Amino acid sequence: MLERIHIKNIGIIEDVEIEFDDKINVLTGETGSGKSLIIDSISLVTGNRGNKDFIRNGQQEALIEVCFNASIPEVSDENTVVLSRRMLANGKNVCKINGQMATLSQLKQVGDLLIDIHGQHDVNNLLDKSKYIELLDNYIGEEIVELKNKYLELLDQRKQIKTKQEELSADPILRNRKIDLLEYEINEIDNAGLDVGEDEKLVEKKNTFQNAEKIFASLNETNKVLDASVLNSLNNCYQNLLNISGYGSEYLKVFNFFEESYYNLQEVNRDILFLLNNVEYDEEEKQRTFDRLDQIFNLKRKYGNTIEDILKYCDKLKSELNELKASENIVKDLSKKLKDNTYNLFELALKMHNMRNSKAKEVEKLVQAQMVDLDMPKVKFDVIVEFNKNCFEYNEEEEYHFTTNGLDDVLFMVCTNVGSKSQMINKIASGGELSRLTLALKIVFANSYNIPTIIFDEIDTGLSGQACVALAKKIKEISKIHQLILISHHANIAATATNNILVQKQMSDGKILSTADVLNDVQKVEEIARILNGNLKTDISVKHAKELIEQNK
Repeated sequence: MLERIHIKNIGIIEDVEIEFDDKINVLTGETGSGKSLIIDSISLVTGNRGNKDFIRNGQQEALIEVCFNASIPEVSDENTVVLSRRMLANGKNVCKINGQMATLSQLKQVGDLLIDIHGQHDVNNLLDKSKYIELLDNYIGEEIVELKNKYLELLDQRKQIKTKQEELSADPILRNRKIDLLEYEINEIDNAGLDVGEDEKLVEKKNTFQNAEKIFASLNETNKVLDASVLNSLNNCYQNLLNISGYGSEYLKVFNFFEESYYNLQEVNRDILFLLNNVEYDEEEKQRTFDRLDQIFNLKRKYGNTIEDILKYCDKLKSELNELKASENIVKDLSKKLKDNTYNLFELALKMHNMRNSKAKEVEKLVQAQMVDLDMPKVKFDVIVEFNKNCFEYNEEEEYHFTTNGLDDVLFMVCTNVGSKSQMINKIASGGELSRLTLALKIVFANSYNIPTIIFDEIDTGLSGQACVALAKKIKEISKIHQLILISHHANIAATATNNILVQKQMSDGKILSTADVLNDVQKVEEIARILNGNLKTDISVKHAKELIEQNK
């Protein structure tokens, strides 16, 4: 449930904090006092659209914070969810969930789990027949979700099959051009005869060729020095130390150290001679190495960063070429797959239709009962589920137009007068009738989702008398399942509240400010009396207010 909200610098609200209870919270006050701004603020902080125009004149930013007593494991281990949104004059937003930075879409994802704002948007949905199937499916719940998931998986497969068919059934000229291009690229790679790791060896060889003269000169000079003097002199030293090595441990130690160094130097000299004899000066071999590296570089530039990448790309080209050359057989196979897919989609669409049709009758009865309670007993409500022009037998020759919802169209039809013909909801002229029908549907569908808090933004518009009394009863009924927050101008609705909030507009230091105060029992009576008697409190209106409160306990 929504526990409290803090609003700063939204419209005529400078700084307001409101606490809510878990039952029925009713906001009352004169028109223009700021009631709708409170609902707007809840909408904004739960991720809905808004802009800098909401920011109070003269201010650079606005802040909205809400605290929910709710458990969302992905958000917090505790039963507290805090959402905040700071709106800046430059159009930017700073959003947080439990103190952690979040995006506006993340704020909305969490907000959609916690709160549902029922207002003009819901009435618009009721006028938009494309929304009807979604409402019905939400009512059905998990039972249809499983079918729908299987259906959507098949629908995705259908899309892939058709895309492949289009690729393989393209213009023959374009197809042949594609084959020529593939063959050219494959031949270019295959004719190169690439080996993984070949380029690394060639780079080493290239470095040797580029530095061959310097390498030869250095090795040759070193060999001359060692042969001419150093090794002969060291050999004499070796013999001298060998002669005295038996005269004491200190002489033997010196000899052993020298002997190891002398042998190492002889080994180095042999290695130098070997390298010297193998320094390559072959100009033809050098040119072949450079040309091969250029060839590999050009292939890398066109087909991949490494030889391994190029070879993998070549395998892919060969597979694509084989597909194109064998396209006739593949197209036949795809046609069979598409035919099977169409049949399976039809069967699932028919199952969804039967489920919707069955539940539609259930919804009709429930909505009809609600309309009776809302003082519209003569209104007849129908849910019509139309399936593929009423052709329930699969026809392999027919071109089926599968949508994400199957082959169904759902219509909500209403007959407001006995003997009249049922018509689309948008033909209803009376705003009061439309509001009550919207509420009836909301009540029926409310049990099909787990959103803890529902906000009714002036749902009693256009209602009076017995209809308002009936609405009050419905509000109490819904409050057994959901926390409610309502804006109302009717005494009957205000009397149902377990938490009354008075929103007022006042002048302070030359500025118009909106305030919101939770009323105590005495203040509640006075506010309902004001509503009853057009802003004038009399003994009769006070008495009537007390009676209404007592009746709605």
